[in-house]
Amino acid sequence: MSKYKRRSSIIEEDSILIDIKDEPIVISKVTSDLILKQDHPSDLMALYWFYYYTAKWQQTKKIKSTTGYTAKGLKWSDQKVRDRKQQLIKLGLIDNVTARDKNTNRITGHYILVKFIWWDKEKIESHPHGFPEYGKSHSVGNHRANALSTNRLNALKTNSKKDSKESLSDSSESPKSIYLEKWNSFQSTQSHNSPNTKTYKKARQYFFQLVRGTFWQNKVLDEDWWKRCKIPQSWKTKRWPRSKLLEGLESLEKLFLEGYWPPDKSKLPRDLPSLLYNSNTGKSFFFQVLNDIPESNQNKFRDKYSKLTKLITDEYDFEISRDLVFNVSDLVEFNKSLNRSGRNGSGKYVERKLPLKNPERLVKSYLRFLEFQDWIEEYNVKMFNPKHKIFKMWIKDESKDIGVDMITGKLLG
Repeated sequence: MSKYKRRSSIIEEDSILIDIKDEPIVISKVTSDLILKQDHPSDLMALYWFYYYTAKWQQTKKIKSTTGYTAKGLKWSDQKVRDRKQQLIKLGLIDNVTARDKNTNRITGHYILVKFIWWDKEKIESHPHGFPEYGKSHSVGNHRANALSTNRLNALKTNSKKDSKESLSDSSESPKSIYLEKWNSFQSTQSHNSPNTKTYKKARQYFFQLVRGTFWQNKVLDEDWWKRCKIPQSWKTKRWPRSKLLEGLESLEKLFLEGYWPPDKSKLPRDLPSLLYNSNTGKSFFFQVLNDIPESNQNKFRDKYSKLTKLITDEYDFEISRDLVFNVSDLVEFNKSLNRSGRNGSGKYVERKLPLKNPERLVKSYLRFLEFQDWIEEYNVKMFNPKHKIFKMWIKDESKDIGVDMITGKLLG
């Protein structure tokens, strides 16, 4: 660790003390002299000041300040920020830092380390405990009572009561039902808009029974179907809270969406009461989806590419989302389309042995490429789409390394 003594000040690379209430932003003479000797000194001073300013407010030496955020703050172009940032990195005044999860080694964030910051010796004693390491800012100023917290607590108490006991608005005496209103909000299901119809009243009554735990009283139940679906026996008298019933309606709607069971939607009852209970069969689609939430057929698609998606999620803290799975499938198709042939000097077409012969090696090679792109500030699943500009940049670099255009198969230079 380098230290430079000058009166009552010290420069230290790995520590920072920030008092944002009254401490001014002070850039040392050593740092100022260094910057003034460079090209574009005013730009470098402005950018270093901005990072220093951000560090004071975020109360951390490792700040979160993206290129876009910095450009907006300084009213610069993104490219200008990148160029001047590289100069500060070369001078050793800042550095890019990649944070990884200690257990999984996944990338959790990218930060900028602000170096060479001065403070008074006499203030060292008051360094705050539990100082945040990565861009976690704490509240500043007086901690006054927050009215929102009180309202939120009251709201939670109210919601708890609503979930545990059905409100009068959902009883059979009410002209409207929150459950029917929820059902009517779906685009793919048949609506029941009039509270005066038999269908509406029947559905409303069923929900009232579900809340009271009396739904299966005086109803014929297909016991074999119940056991086959592995529905808990306790559900026959279960009192259902509002939140679970609303979730159940959302699951029930999925039966009408493409990509979900059943493939033949024409066999589904159209009215809500028949979905809640079919008196002809003694079965209930509603209880079926409550017990086993419908799963998209995409999950089978996801399992097909689980090995490749795991390579990515092991490196980056991504959820295995629909977009990620589809991007991986596109990578597989892209790998198949790579032209592994090229023309030699005499114009004859010859087979080329490209190093990427399977999707797994392609993904691993791309991940290695991303690891060294410290200019990338935020990683997302879009980067794994073959049409993304960063992926195209990698293809160009990879083609140069092997001497063959991976897209056309044409020999390079």
